[in-house]
Amino acid sequence: MALYGALAENVRNNERLDRGSVVFTGAGTKVVTCNAPMRTVKFVVVTPSAAGNGTVTASVNNVGTGGGNSAVQFTIGASAACTVYWLAIGVL
Repeated sequence: MALYGALAENVRNNERLDRGSVVFTGAGTKVVTCNAPMRTVKFVVVTPSAAGNGTVTASVNNVGTGGGNSAVQFTIGASAACTVYWLAIGVL
């Protein structure tokens, strides 16, 4: 019951949560599009799959796509391949 209440509270505040992962083969930049419908993304949290895989940074560009979603851009510098897990919170 408490989990349901927390989910309902997010919708009431017009906030949405989306998460996923993206695979990098080395240093580079990838654009990830949120699956959840959002007008803008407030912030993004990123983490590499393992320690020592370089620096992981995220920047939000809020570029709209045809479905009204926001494109979230992740920038990573890594010396080896890694998977980056991300969590985005935005406004409906």
